[in-house]
Amino acid sequence: MQAAYMARAGKRVCVLERRELLGGFKFSRASYLLSLLRPIVIEDLKLKEHGLRYHIRNPSSFTPIRDSKQKLLLGLDMNDNCKEIAKFSRRDAQVFPKYEDFIGLTARSLEPLMDDVPFNAHEKKWKMLMNRWRQRKVYQSGKAKNLSPDNTRLSYPVAVMNKWFESEVLKATLATDGIIGFAASPYDMGTGYVLLHHLMGGLDNRRGAWGYVIGGMGEVSKAIASSARSHGAEIFTEQEVVTILTDCGHVKGVRLTSGREVYANTVLSNATPTVTFENLVSKVEMSHLDSRSLPEEFAEHHKV
Repeated sequence: MQAAYMARAGKRVCVLERRELLGGFKFSRASYLLSLLRPIVIEDLKLKEHGLRYHIRNPSSFTPIRDSKQKLLLGLDMNDNCKEIAKFSRRDAQVFPKYEDFIGLTARSLEPLMDDVPFNAHEKKWKMLMNRWRQRKVYQSGKAKNLSPDNTRLSYPVAVMNKWFESEVLKATLATDGIIGFAASPYDMGTGYVLLHHLMGGLDNRRGAWGYVIGGMGEVSKAIASSARSHGAEIFTEQEVVTILTDCGHVKGVRLTSGREVYANTVLSNATPTVTFENLVSKVEMSHLDSRSLPEEFAEHHKV
């Protein structure tokens, strides 16, 4: 994705991939739904023009009840959802639309931060203040009123569900958004954000909607690669990087397993930080790195 954006900005870009193909497996039991890829990215890179296609997920959840013929089926239609919920609790069916409005409004108040530039402690003070002021306006907007200090129940999903609903079936179904992809319990503090995070996505202007990518999740990477190539990026597969070439703390390129060296003023690594700093950068060059640009604990652990 970064390669596509840099090529779009007119930079000369070379992508080196260790494997014989780009992106993920055609069918994955882990990452199998699309929603959190930001709409602005899909639009900027024109991913639909480059082959991205998907089906909106509907129904969104199916909860069978053990030792019972009953089940809870939720989807995109609010009336149908309320009828399903009423099988377990008429009260919950009445408040469910209000809950959806509340949780959606809360998630929307955080969405602008998803597209904002990450905090950088080394940026110029005036720019830092400008960014912080813009974020402050988001929190103070009318949409952000749901984030007031008295909403401490947003700290973990179980508290949120207990506040709104009485049916254990409905609470269990909705709370799953607070633990998906996160090794924690819905009783753990902080998982309330995970619940909101999974509601920040959307497809085709449908907030919170998820989709099945036609062809598998690897097609997302293919569309991004196609976009990058359309702007001049060069992508090479089966090219494994073994060393990041540096000179007194300044990067100058990479060396491949074949021994070939590719020179560049900037190198972006998609490997983990541990692999990047421990395997790809020599210990001698590590000593030349500016530790201020790295998290303190990370720099200390890797002796930067």
